[in-house]
Amino acid sequence: MNKCIRAAARLCLGKLKYYNVKNDTMNVLNWLFTDSMYAYRCYVFMHQFIYGQLPLYFYEQLDLCVGNGRNGLRINTNVLSKNKYGDKLIECSALKQFNALPYDLRNNSNSHLFKQEIINLLKKNVSNT
Repeated sequence: MNKCIRAAARLCLGKLKYYNVKNDTMNVLNWLFTDSMYAYRCYVFMHQFIYGQLPLYFYEQLDLCVGNGRNGLRINTNVLSKNKYGDKLIECSALKQFNALPYDLRNNSNSHLFKQEIINLLKKNVSNT
């Protein structure tokens, strides 16, 4: 998928086949790569869960509880992952990623600002690697 994203970015930017378009893809086109897209959707899903913006069946299916502790909003679950496939469950992977966010970002109740800050954070993380 990343290969397709890079090829499309080269086409849109008018670059040659072997030109590095990683930074241009994120900064000029405002596109994220697949791992960043997955992380973005996990963050947004958990944010919507906390602030009650999801359909009711998600609350019935997911065994998550929101707590407000010393470090701000944190989400806990009773689901334990026993292998690498269990770590990919939304209850495990999204929780770990969301709870690792900075305090001020995790406690932001405005959805639009939260999404913008998450995109900026993901772009910064990809640029550093």
